[in-house]
Parts: sequence; C-alpha cells; structure tokens
Amino acid sequence: MDILIKNGRIVDGTGNPWFYSDILLSDGKIKSIGRGLAVAADKVINAEGLTVAPGFVNPHDHVDGIVFFRPDMQPWITQGITTSMCGNCSFSPYPDKDTWLEHTATNPEVELVTYSEKVREFPHDWSSLTEYAAAVNKNTVGINVVPLIGHGTIRWKVGLRRDEAPSKAQYEQIKALTREGLRQGAFGLSLGLSYPPCRFADYDEISELAAIVAEYEGGIYAHISDLIDEDDICKLGAISEKFRIPVHIPHINPPGKSRFKDLPIALGALEAARNRGADISFDVMQFSDWCFRNDAMRHFFYFLCNNDYYETHLEGAEDYESFLKNIDDDDFKGEVQQAVTENFPKVGDFYEEYITDAGHIWLINTGDDKVEDKTINELAAAKGVDPIDLFFDIVLQRSDLLSKDVEPGLVAPFLGGEDNIAKASNHPMAMPCLDIPTDVTDPSVAPWPQMYGTFPKFYRNLINYGTSVEEAVRKMTSLPANRLGLSDRGRIGIGYKADITIFDPAEYRTEADYYDPFVAAKGVHVVIVNGEIALEDGQPNGVRAGKMLLKQR
Repeated sequence: MDILIKNGRIVDGTGNPWFYSDILLSDGKIKSIGRGLAVAADKVINAEGLTVAPGFVNPHDHVDGIVFFRPDMQPWITQGITTSMCGNCSFSPYPDKDTWLEHTATNPEVELVTYSEKVREFPHDWSSLTEYAAAVNKNTVGINVVPLIGHGTIRWKVGLRRDEAPSKAQYEQIKALTREGLRQGAFGLSLGLSYPPCRFADYDEISELAAIVAEYEGGIYAHISDLIDEDDICKLGAISEKFRIPVHIPHINPPGKSRFKDLPIALGALEAARNRGADISFDVMQFSDWCFRNDAMRHFFYFLCNNDYYETHLEGAEDYESFLKNIDDDDFKGEVQQAVTENFPKVGDFYEEYITDAGHIWLINTGDDKVEDKTINELAAAKGVDPIDLFFDIVLQRSDLLSKDVEPGLVAPFLGGEDNIAKASNHPMAMPCLDIPTDVTDPSVAPWPQMYGTFPKFYRNLINYGTSVEEAVRKMTSLPANRLGLSDRGRIGIGYKADITIFDPAEYRTEADYYDPFVAAKGVHVVIVNGEIALEDGQPNGVRAGKMLLKQR
C-alpha cells in the first residue's frame, strides 16, 4: 500500500528543526520526502497543522506475554508507540516457555496478577528465541517488539535458584545460552540486579557475559539494585567502558518518600561514567504511585505465605481457597502479617520501606465518601489503631471500614515525586519508560495510568520545562532506537521503515489518572506501523502490522 502524507510539519527525530514536506510511504518504507510530491497513492493523508514524526519507541517494557493476550496493543498505539521491548529485568521468554514461567513465578510483582497462569494457557509453545518470535508473528501483533534475553531466566535454566555460585559446567552453560540467544537475534542481555537469581551473580560473571554481548554488538539493559543505586551505575559504567558496549538503565527513579536527595547523586554518577567513556543511558517512569486492586494485593500476600523460593509454607495457606477461608482467624492473620513483613523486602532492595510506609497508601473506588481518598494513616488515627495492622486488615477484608464486596484500589507512593520525575526526564540521555508489567491491561487487576499516559506525560514534562518539540521527539524516537540498536527506525529518512506518528503538539497529553486510568492519549491523529495504518482520526482500527524484530548479524 502506498500512502502519501501531505502538508505536515516534519520532525525527523534527530532534533533538527522541523520543516514542511510531503512523504511517500511504499512497501513498508519511506520512499520519498519533498515538498509538493505529485504522485499516485492508495491513501492520501492531509497532515495540515500537524506534526509528522517517527513512530515512538519505548525502551523498557514487559510485553512478553501481552503480545498474546492483548495483541492489538491499543494502549501503546494510542500514545503513538510503534515499537516496544520484551525480555527486560532479567525475565525473558528465552531460553524456553517453561523456564520463563517457572522463573516469573518467583517474582511476586508478576504473580501479583497471576501472570504465569495466563501465559500457560497460550496455545503456543517454544524452546528458543527463534520459535518464540515465530509464535508472536504467527499470532500477529499491533506494534514491533524488540527482544532481549534475560540473565535471570538463563541462570534459572541451568539450575541456579538461590545465593549459590555456579559450577564450572553451569558457568559454561550460562555463557553458551547467552551466545545462542544473541546469535538467534536478541538485541542484548537484560539484568535484574534486585531479582533472584540474577541478584546473586557477581560482577565477574556479568563482565564475562558482557564480553559475549560485545562480540554480537548488543547492549546491556540493567535493572539496578534499588532503581537509583550509585554503586551499580559506576560498575555498569566500567563494563561499558571496558567492552565499548551500550548500557541502558531502566526506571532510574528514586523510590520512597525519603529518596529525593538521591536523584542528583545518581545522575552525577551517570555523568561521571559518561565522562570517563561509558556509553550509558537511562529511562524514567512518569507516574509516582503504584496502584493495585485490593484483591490483587491479597493474592500477593498469599504468594508470600506459600512459596518454595521464600521457604514459607503457612499451615492453612496450602492453596488460595484455603488462604481465603482462614483469614478471619486472628492467629492466622498474625502469621500472614509476619510472613509478608519478612518476605516482602526479599523481593528487591527497594521494597525495604514498603511495609513501614504502608500508612501512606490511600484508597480509591471505595464507594464510601468517609473512606475515599483517605490514607491508611488517616483512617487508623480516626479508629485509634496501628496503621500497619489496618493495612493488613483492609487487604485481608477484615476491616469494618469496607464491606467484603468492595475491592478498593490501593495507591502507594513509590517514586520520588513529580518534580524529580520531570527533572530526570529532562536529562539529555533520558527517555520515557512505559514499563507495563504483566497483565495490567486488565482493569480488574492494576489500574495504573502509566499504561495509557506515559509518553504524553513525558512529553509534557519536557515541553513544560521549555524543551522544544524537536528535542522531545528525539528523546521518544531516535534516541531509544539508537540505544536499542535499531538502525532503520526512529527517524524520518528515505529507506527507513514506515513507522510514523502524526500528532498535534499542542494537544498531545494524557487525562488518565488513578480513578480513570484507561483513557487514550489526546492529540494523536494517525499511527502507521510498517506502512499500514493502525490508528486513523484518533481511533485504533485493529490492524496488527507489527513484527518481532530480530537483530541481523
């Protein structure tokens, strides 16, 4: 299909000033760029008054399973995103489906939304990255997907579970699997330095794997220990400098209410590493709070009470049905509270303050004005009870504040405030971070506005600080495309892939919030993926023209 885009302001993704031009798309590529193109086309789009940009590229995401159970990818397309990631944070569908599911089942952030159970139902199996990519492409998907291979899943495959050093044979297996995944087309290796079993690897192991990544011209994508760890940034910078490979650090937001001061320290460490010769970048989440439905949090509590990895098996929590039957018992509730309090910090270093900060969680969708928008601290003070005890009572449906047929949303302050998010976003090497984990596309699980609102909020965080449209587009297109190693996307130029977003810079924004999170971005008029129109007149049309992109070597 030939598509002619007329009369648009072209922002080409490089940061250069915009210019008027027409663009002809043919056979999935940009064929011609010029004023007054007089050519025949199957479809003519009048972009008068609008900005024509490369399709937006999301550098950090977890769409590994979403590509099967939400393949239209409408939350991405409505923001203008045409390419996103899978295999991040050391979790990846490679080496095979069963290993991936076993590994993800140890991560309560994933188990929180019963992810493994959903994925296990897919009518697709695979035992290599090649087969996974084929399954995605056969199923069809709405946007392009860029795969990484996960260090944690590879370690799991060779039998490493806890804080144990690999045997010589296991070490050789880890290196062989890393090499195989890169050879099959992965764009790099992802680390999860706060997640088991990746968190137990020393930097000697990571350095050896980085040497293999360098052979295949890939990159390292490292979830660091507490989202803003200065020591990890320095060590990863040294690896980048030594092997001359790109290192990307996702979600470099300061977690917790007490971490505002740490952002300048982390950015200073990053700048120092770059000045020494480290090719290092980062992305930034845009919403400062996490939000889960209460029943999802309750399922998470059950997970922490009955899990082989955490070596916790409470009597009465043999299965979720038994767990629910026993939560009215005071002694059982006390055992649950103890298990959750002990095991939650083991999920990752940045969760250490979560339980002690539980009083700052506020409730939404309660149906009761006396409770709505109140923090647990406020509700506990009014009742004269301990806020942590009240938090557990609410999650376990033991509190008389809410009827048992109400499942409120729990909104937890997590990141270091809106001002810090805006400051981090305006760094020259910063990119937006959608970071949609698991099945938060299901409104009954986790109503997070980041799913629909991340890119427009990032854009506004730049524009409101005086950044130009051209620079904002660069940070959403060519910058992440270059970091991911996509040589034919992220720019408007002859021969580049025809991934295009046409939007109104004055109107591009989000109205999504924690009360109404599933609101499409405003101001996006047309989205084209691989030369096919996936959104027109602001409405997605269900076209699934994306591809699993494998790196050609």
